[in-house]
Amino acid sequence: MIRKLAERRLLLEAKKIKELTQCEMELHGLDVTEQKLRVAIAKEQLNQEKLRTKLMSMSMEMEEKGK
Repeated sequence: MIRKLAERRLLLEAKKIKELTQCEMELHGLDVTEQKLRVAIAKEQLNQEKLRTKLMSMSMEMEEKGK
């Protein structure tokens, strides 16, 4: 009887550890996804800044030609 209770307790502990490990892995996965999103956002902002700079230089060239 005591052995059965001990085995049951060990199984429950193992299940809890497995669930916690799975939760930690999911959280880590979210962290990785968040980092990837931040990188993607930073790249997009850089691209937008490059386009703005290009448009400004083209605009200045057009003004120079118009004078």
